[in-house]
Amino acid sequence: IVITFGLMNGVYSAMITHLPTYLTSELNYDLYDASYLLGIAGGFAIAGKIVLGWMMDRFNARITVLSAVFAYFMSTVIFMYASSYLLLIVAASLFGLGFGGMVPVRSVLLSRLFGVAKFSRVNGLLSFFLAPATFWVLITGYVADTTGTYTTAFQVWAAAFALAGLISMLVKLPSSEEAIA
Repeated sequence: IVITFGLMNGVYSAMITHLPTYLTSELNYDLYDASYLLGIAGGFAIAGKIVLGWMMDRFNARITVLSAVFAYFMSTVIFMYASSYLLLIVAASLFGLGFGGMVPVRSVLLSRLFGVAKFSRVNGLLSFFLAPATFWVLITGYVADTTGTYTTAFQVWAAAFALAGLISMLVKLPSSEEAIA
């Protein structure tokens, strides 16, 4: 859980920090267009909370987590290869959906794994272990500066999401029936 959510949270921070620079410097969009995409991502993050929260209540936890990971992964791939603003809108939408959805998914998984009585303590401890994920912002900037393109950073992100997906497939994620009381 620490690795999966660390990868997801860190890349989210890096994305909202570096996306405007990528869009303005490499794809030659103006700052308004870049800001608009962040707004779209934010709107879809709200939708992601609702949709993936609903999924956690009705489907296997693994399917729900993998859906969020897949949305993140596909958004990154689209950002790397987008040839139109419409595709960038799709990428921003998927990115927001994945990020927003991870908020209720994380809460539900922690309560299922450790029980409601220990939720606050475990969530606080998890937040402590997720703090280093903020270094993704620095790593992304360093990779983009060193290579001269954000595409390399996006490739690293895609690999991180693939790793998060692999881990999510290997770890037993409890259903609501298997939750600790």
